[in-house]
Amino acid sequence: MEYAQSEYPWTAATATLEVRGESLDPDVVTTRLGLTPDGKEAPGPDPRDHGGDSAGLWLLDASPWPGKSLAEQLEALSEVVEAHADGLRELRESGCEVRVVAFGFVGSVAHLEVSTECVRRLGAQGVSLHLAPSSNSR
Repeated sequence: MEYAQSEYPWTAATATLEVRGESLDPDVVTTRLGLTPDGKEAPGPDPRDHGGDSAGLWLLDASPWPGKSLAEQLEALSEVVEAHADGLRELRESGCEVRVVAFGFVGSVAHLEVSTECVRRLGAQGVSLHLAPSSNSR
């Protein structure tokens, strides 16, 4: 018996630009960047954690899924980051965390498609790339 295992790209992958801060006002981010977020949350009590607080959050999705591959979404967000570098730098300097989060289902043999140039472009603007794979079976 012969056994062959193939690798597949992440499934249902999404890429999101995320700005997070303890005292972040999402509307200030919207104004500063001139972009409309796909999600936002003001800081305050965290309904998921009794007694805990959640940070303010501002999210911009690369594209609605399905549509673009994860590599294409990361490239698109790299362009957004470069185009809004000054505003994002000001947000980081004010204490906010600015990062790109890549999420997807990975299974047991998935591979990540992202160019080193894309990672370099994000890093050059002080924006980190966080990988959030899920191995849950769907």
